[in-house]
Amino acid sequence: MNRKLYFNITNSCNLACRYCYYNTGLEKRIFHKLEPDKIIRTIPKLRKLFDEIIFTGGEPLLYPQVFDIAAACKRNGFAISLLTNGTLLTERNVEKIIKTGFDTVSVSMDSLSPEVNNYQRGRSEQLYAGLQNLIRQRPRKMTLEIMQTVSRKNIDDILSILKYAQKHRLVHWVDPVEINPDRPELKEFDLYAASEKELAKLEQNMLKWADGNELLLNYAYNTIRLIKKEQPIGLFCPMGTYHFVVDVDGEVYPCFLLKQIKLGNLWDGDPEKIFKGNTHYATKMRPVLQKAGCVSLGCICMTLTGNY
Repeated sequence: MNRKLYFNITNSCNLACRYCYYNTGLEKRIFHKLEPDKIIRTIPKLRKLFDEIIFTGGEPLLYPQVFDIAAACKRNGFAISLLTNGTLLTERNVEKIIKTGFDTVSVSMDSLSPEVNNYQRGRSEQLYAGLQNLIRQRPRKMTLEIMQTVSRKNIDDILSILKYAQKHRLVHWVDPVEINPDRPELKEFDLYAASEKELAKLEQNMLKWADGNELLLNYAYNTIRLIKKEQPIGLFCPMGTYHFVVDVDGEVYPCFLLKQIKLGNLWDGDPEKIFKGNTHYATKMRPVLQKAGCVSLGCICMTLTGNY
């Protein structure tokens, strides 16, 4: 399996998505001023441990040094990916992305309808223009993805985005939203509150999206099972075994949603010991996490579905 390190390079963002886990209190926002030189010095030490570095946030394009850090990763033999909300994909930034050598760029878009996308995320005009800049300039070897966060408000938009993705040779990923249950004003987005009609429509659209692919079909069925609060079947989670998360302060976690488990600080510690030297974690906690017993709607996109 490809070993991935998700690098949360900034918690700053130029959007205020209604369902965002920072804005709804599912996660506390912590701001740190990163030192690019310290990060770049650490990169060679990670090469034996990981194959791919994924830059996320916040909005990583708000952090100008992301290109210097990503270029250093590329020089050290990593595949590099960028997760962005798309609003800063100006022609100049797209040129920098291409020059840096990003292998994959994932753009968040919830609807082709400006009304719907603005209601959930905002700044649709900038997003659509940025995505077109990227499509127009991309190298043939670059993989482009649309990451669609699905709530009760945009179930009907799954197939229209799928058609758009197919037309432009984009990968389309459907990610169900996780809503903070302590925020009743967000119930309009909450898939757990979906009516039978909404749930049937979601299942129908996800099965069309899966298009007979066994892995995606299992993902679709397990998404529906989770919404119905039924036990998912045949899940394996690579988070905390093959994939890890580094936060803006250098703290390493097995997963975005398990920040109560700190494995060490990347700026202060030995990466080999952080990722491989924690015997208690490796023998007691990792096997439990692999079985995805803690899986929720907000993280099922990180799991594999099948017999492992």
